[in-house]
Amino acid sequence: MTPSSTTGREATRSSGEELILTAQGVRRSFGGLTAVDVDEFTVRKGTITALIGPNGAGKSTFFNVLTGFDRADAGTWTLDGRDVTGLPAYRLARQGMVRTFQLTRSLADLTLVENVLLAAPGQRGEGMGGALFGRRSWRRQERSNTERARELLARFGLDRMAEQPAGVLSGGQRKLLEMARALMCEPRLLLLDEPMAGVNPRLVETLLEHVRQVRAEGTTILFVEHDMDVVVDISDDVVCMAFGTVLATGTPAEVMRDPEVIDAYLGSDEADDETARLARRGHQA
Repeated sequence: MTPSSTTGREATRSSGEELILTAQGVRRSFGGLTAVDVDEFTVRKGTITALIGPNGAGKSTFFNVLTGFDRADAGTWTLDGRDVTGLPAYRLARQGMVRTFQLTRSLADLTLVENVLLAAPGQRGEGMGGALFGRRSWRRQERSNTERARELLARFGLDRMAEQPAGVLSGGQRKLLEMARALMCEPRLLLLDEPMAGVNPRLVETLLEHVRQVRAEGTTILFVEHDMDVVVDISDDVVCMAFGTVLATGTPAEVMRDPEVIDAYLGSDEADDETARLARRGHQA
């Protein structure tokens, strides 16, 4: 990390700023290749944090490790101060850490409402005892969950397709469905893996508004993204990775000006363009 992008941010954090996610010493290797070697990584509660970097930087592997879809060789991480190192994805989801995927994972033969219902937490009818002896209870819960699922589909403009199979959706609509399903889990920390990838440009702004609204409702967001317009537009903090390590952390303006980030990822021309764009928006540090 370079002084220009870390000094002010670390000073703020040392003054008692609340963190929802912290990771230390996270390592992941495949054979002789070190894919992730992150000494320290934090996400401030109530923010939108972008994780950027070139292809092969280790972003997705780091995401997979943190969210229980891969196992680290070393390191620890906490969610809201609670150690969640190495927990599988379903247990992390129950504790409030939920993710989406770059390649959406909807069940094509199930309807949209059924896809969202899959994520409902604490379903009483799943256990043998609840299914046999708590029929009234789980039926009430099922009605409540279905109402909530339909509300989420309506929020994302998918309510008119609620009873259609997910396989009929476009790529952008599948992104919306996956966000609805993630919100059904009632996450405290939502991790989005390239949410704008493959999305029709007309839907990008819609997705951005949904991300802003989710944060406004109290959910912290960490997302991987290559589109620097998106990063500049909605991020409070930016973390840049390259070669498995963290190069810089700071505001979008700070990271865009960081010499290591420019050299490893942006290129001088793109960095100048982004800095100019920030200045026009009044966000220049």
